[in-house]
Amino acid sequence: MTFEESILPEGCRKALRRDVRLDAYTTLRVGGPARYFAEPADEQTFLTLWAAARRTKTPVLLLGNGSNLLVRDGGFDGLVIRLQKNFSMIQRKENTLW
Repeated sequence: MTFEESILPEGCRKALRRDVRLDAYTTLRVGGPARYFAEPADEQTFLTLWAAARRTKTPVLLLGNGSNLLVRDGGFDGLVIRLQKNFSMIQRKENTLW
């Protein structure tokens, strides 16, 4: 199963875009397109996108302010999840995010 075949709820589909250039989201203004790009507005949307990516073995890049980040011109062949002010703190312990 590929990421685009996974069934996402309406809120996740609204948050998801394709082929978004990452240069607009890095302080160095470099980077090609992300195959998938999402800016979830809430925790449930984030968790649903994360679970769908893991289920389909889609690589995930969590993006904050984009500082000190270089993205190759060829882009990122996976899902970029941009975390905005609603996600000021995320922790990971083993296989758990909160």
